[in-house]
Amino acid sequence: MISMNIADNVETSPIEYDVVVVTFLRPNKLMNCLKAVSELYPPPHKVIVVDQTSLPIGRNFEKIHPSLLEEVHRSIKKYEKVYQEYRRIFREKIKIIKIQFDSGAAKSRKAGFMESKADYVFIIDDDIYLPPNAPKIAEILKENPDIGGVAFLLKDGENIVCTAGDIEDIKGHVRVNVDIKQKTIYKTNGGLRFILFDYIPNCALFRRACLEDYAWDEFFKIEDHPDFYLTHKRLGKWRFAIALDCIAVHDHRKDEKPVYQRLRWRYDLFLESLEYLTKKHGIKSFVVENVFLTRHIRLKDKIYKLILFKILPRQLYWELYTKWLLPRRLRGRLSTITS
Repeated sequence: MISMNIADNVETSPIEYDVVVVTFLRPNKLMNCLKAVSELYPPPHKVIVVDQTSLPIGRNFEKIHPSLLEEVHRSIKKYEKVYQEYRRIFREKIKIIKIQFDSGAAKSRKAGFMESKADYVFIIDDDIYLPPNAPKIAEILKENPDIGGVAFLLKDGENIVCTAGDIEDIKGHVRVNVDIKQKTIYKTNGGLRFILFDYIPNCALFRRACLEDYAWDEFFKIEDHPDFYLTHKRLGKWRFAIALDCIAVHDHRKDEKPVYQRLRWRYDLFLESLEYLTKKHGIKSFVVENVFLTRHIRLKDKIYKLILFKILPRQLYWELYTKWLLPRRLRGRLSTITS
């Protein structure tokens, strides 16, 4: 790999930044997330929590099995305890925004961003625990005015993964893929290493101007990521990056209550999001290939990926994915919880 510096205008003054945390039915993870935020240095100007759990359920009542409603109410009580604790720690710096129950990821991210006034904003989910040196990645943004956001490598269980890639449009079939061995490693003046990508994880420090150009489409309750980065790719104004010297923890898929999984891992919701995405952007399919590679390293999985992504015609793969692979994967996750 080639190592070089692409800094243009170097600034050395401390940054003022906010942290936006999106949370839904995971008060314990929010507590861990805010603990990590409280250890950031320099500390944030404002901490904004967007809570889509604590308001009355209203018309969404029918989505939740009566046996699971008690868990929702327990979660609401736990959230209040978390807020009490972190209001004491952050004092006037914390802002809790409660929006409609199960409003979705995109609406929550946008609500948090709109509340922030800082030039730099961390947008993270409640299962992301930032490292204390996370604000250091602002150095990449300050030295490179055409980079709109910088994300982290992620510690996922025992693995360190890079869930990022470049967007390729092959006759209307869009994929996110990367041969990381061919990517250039850049450095800031302070020695912070980073790689440029079109598509980065949901744990990034964004430049405000980037989000003002395009933030999130509120249609997406889930799977808002592809639309965000595909739109920015087509706008052609901003690039994105992964910082190689900062690692955040991704604490997902464990200790999640049945009610959360039943609301978030619904086949109809995934399919609705994918259909809307393809129609909105006039594409035939959208597949994130690199995530499969970074999360599965066994020989069987490599062979599986080769067949799916390299041998099968793209349209055939898309049909298999939406009609067989996706529902099978969701059923597998839901089978681990009780009704």
